[in-house]
This record gives sequence, structure tokens and C-alpha cells, in this order.
Amino acid sequence: MRKFLLGILFLISINLYSDKNKWIRRIPLNRGELILEIRNNSQDSTWNEFARRKTSDFFRALESYSGISFHEASASIFEDQKASEKYKVLLIVQDQIFLNGTRVTGYNNISGDLGTTRGIFMEPDLSPIGYPALLFHELGHFYFSDLAWLSEGLVSFLPFVLYKEKKIDLTKEELISIAEEWNTEEGLQGEKDFPLDPDFRQKYPSANSVFYNKALKVQYILYKELGPVGYRDFVKKLVFENSPKTTKEVILKLKSIRNKNWSSLLKGWVIPGSYEVYTWKTFEKESILGTFIQ
Repeated sequence: MRKFLLGILFLISINLYSDKNKWIRRIPLNRGELILEIRNNSQDSTWNEFARRKTSDFFRALESYSGISFHEASASIFEDQKASEKYKVLLIVQDQIFLNGTRVTGYNNISGDLGTTRGIFMEPDLSPIGYPALLFHELGHFYFSDLAWLSEGLVSFLPFVLYKEKKIDLTKEELISIAEEWNTEEGLQGEKDFPLDPDFRQKYPSANSVFYNKALKVQYILYKELGPVGYRDFVKKLVFENSPKTTKEVILKLKSIRNKNWSSLLKGWVIPGSYEVYTWKTFEKESILGTFIQ
């Protein structure tokens, strides 16, 4: 499974992206325009229109579902940016992507932590035409970025919910491709299995796929236990209130919606300890894709 490299602190900046390859479109949203800039240095220039359409569809759907505009949700990301860079989504597509001299296939630097060029960097085969999973995932970080297990799971899972709520149009093939990207129908891959808190990706990079698989399945657990209305309330709390910084804070938000034993429900998945209510075998009987594709 293709995943972005995480945890590297510094970027060696090399000016690989010439102005002649800039492709700029303006996307109207609830509180103003989003500026989409694509610097496509790959062989497939037809990808630009696919990315424009999916970016527009995704943010309009997320604005409608969450009740908060892109401009409000992403304000903290752009607060120290000059006016010309505010509310710009920059996608850089290159046949080969390097970070610190190492080929990494792609990474997200909308925060600016990995270098001065703030954007989403990807090789063409990470999210080719008809396979929007990773594009949606990285765009979702404009809304959700705190607490890795929560935000990474959310941005992987939300396309299913947006589709179920009739906020976004996706083909059956696209939904299947999203499920395949995150291994929603797969069990534990490999032997390493750790709770999501603390984040184990940097210590055990070979278990990255397990992290993303578990993070998405946690969102399914929350969706099932809260119900569609309760889950939407939860998402709204995340964007309208202070973002939780700890698992305990997440549990408090969950309890404010449904008073359940969330520690037991999340044991083994997020919280250290043996699995209790939900185990890997649960997902041998329940299909996440089937829940949303009906």
C-alpha cells in the first residue's frame, strides 16, 4: 500500500518546478474562492482536470457535511502566509519525489514544517485518474491535522461518509479503489500490532500500513457506535471546538454525544491492552465497503 513518508523534519529545497508548468483554477466555495495551483511536471497533463474536479467536489461536500467553510477550517494553516498565498491549495506532481535526498513518492507539507514550499507533493501513480483516495486523504488535512490516529483515520474514512450522506458523487469503482487503498476489507497485515496511541510509525516504519488500516477501522467503530447523526455531531465538534490533543480529550467529546464505555470500545485499537468489544475478527464478519456502497 502506497503511503506518504512521515516524521522527517527537514526538506532540502531544490527549485524543480518551473513557472511554465503552473496550472491555476479558482474554485468557488461558501466563504470565497479556493485557488488551486497545480505544478504538473509528469507526463500526464490530463490529471489536472481530474484533480480540479475532485478538489472542488470534496471541499464542497465537506463544507456541507461539517457546517464549517474551508476558509474557516483552514484559517490557522494560512494565518502567517502572505495575501497571495492564502487559501491556495498547491499540488506538485513530479515523476520522482525526493525528500532529504531520498525518494519518497509523496508527502504533505501544507503546514510548512518540511520546507518553505507549502503544498502536497506526489508522484503520478499515487492518485491517478479514477483513484482519488490519496488526493482526498491529503486534502482532508486542511480540516483535520491534530492527533495522528484521529486525523489520519478521519481523512481516510470521510469519503465513504460523504458518499453515504449524498454530499459527493463517487462511482462504485472509485469507492472500491478507496477501500483497496486503505485495506478496509483486510485483516492484520504482518505480525506487528500496536495500539495507535502513541503513534508508532516512526519507530516501526514497516508497520505503516497497519497504522492506516487501524485508524480507518477506528472511525468505522465510532460511526457504528455513534450512528450517522452522532458521528456527524462528532465531526462538527472537532471543527467548531478546540481540536483534541490527547486521546482522553477525544473520549470526553465522544461521551458528550453518547455516554458509552469508549475506553473498552477502543481497547487494543487506540488504547493499550487486549481487544475487548471489537477485534480484527469483527471485520471478517462486517464489510466497511458494504456498509457504504449499498
